[in-house]
Amino acid sequence: ADRTNPLFSPQPLNKWIDLYENISFRFHYNGHILGATFIELKILNKIFIFSGDIGREKDQLLFSPEKPETADILFIESALVPGKGDLILTGQLGDVMKESAQIAKSLIKARITVLNPTFDFNKFDLHIHLPAGAIPKDGPSAGITLLTSLASLVSRTSVNPRLAMTGEISLRGKVLPVGGIKEKVIAAHRSGVNKIIMSKRNEKDLKEIPEDVKSQIEFIFAEHINDVISYALKIDLSNWNEDLIHGQNDRTIHRRETLQSHS
Repeated sequence: ADRTNPLFSPQPLNKWIDLYENISFRFHYNGHILGATFIELKILNKIFIFSGDIGREKDQLLFSPEKPETADILFIESALVPGKGDLILTGQLGDVMKESAQIAKSLIKARITVLNPTFDFNKFDLHIHLPAGAIPKDGPSAGITLLTSLASLVSRTSVNPRLAMTGEISLRGKVLPVGGIKEKVIAAHRSGVNKIIMSKRNEKDLKEIPEDVKSQIEFIFAEHINDVISYALKIDLSNWNEDLIHGQNDRTIHRRETLQSHS
């Protein structure tokens, strides 16, 4: 970090509060006066996490930040439009996110006999948009969210608005871990989210999250996209397998009650 910048030099805690008295400010620590901690600032709706250590010098507490990390909530919109099965992506998506959207579409098409047997991909284009179009967006973390948005769209099933999710997806349907869990969970909590779906392999990262945040959120750990769809849309995919794609398996798959009625 650039220690010539006052943001990255040791500062008395009361000076941090004085410098940022006009913006949202929260201070977290690990249960001890001295030790690892972080300071959380919110500037122009962007959350900045300053990780560092609390120390003592001449009877005052100093916070020595290491580096700032940011997190924000990403909203995903999807719509059906007359067409021939194309995937339309807008909102300045990067290459990694575009590939995640393509994988999500393939996974949804493979499960369409369960999600909506009457849906015809040849008659509609799927349009995905990420608002704040002037801001470039990329990374694998939105994989399961893109997938759930498309599943909700074709099944005409709504998603709990206080449910968030983060995780990469593979073409085999695995839910893969992502980084920045602490920052993402804090950002989601500040936005009113009370349920978060993430990869089972990210469960170990919860130890980094402050208890006052963690205690107010229900965490759902998924290993496969079928788990994500089953929880988010209450559509039971436990009996789904690839034979259904070829019409070789006609076992009845039951649909659970949706979270909310679709209007």
